[in-house]
Amino acid sequence: MAGGSNRWIQPSLHPGSILACPFTTHEEPATYRISIDLPSGDSQRRSWVMVDKLMANRRERLGAKITTASMQQIAAVEHAIAELPGLRAPD
Repeated sequence: MAGGSNRWIQPSLHPGSILACPFTTHEEPATYRISIDLPSGDSQRRSWVMVDKLMANRRERLGAKITTASMQQIAAVEHAIAELPGLRAPD
């Protein structure tokens, strides 16, 4: 997702990599899926960010930007990432 602050990527540590969450238009009940409306022609299409399928990619593999996320959407994705098992910060 583009836009907003990105607390999950530290470019100084991994300058050639980014973290990506794929999207799907297939609705499926899942704890780590965040709904988002993406532009589709002249209308909006409901999609889901698959936070549970977080993956690292090389920056060179990035394609064209498809949309920009709002700060509220980015916060929801960041919250879902923080809740993934094994990624929770120690108390």
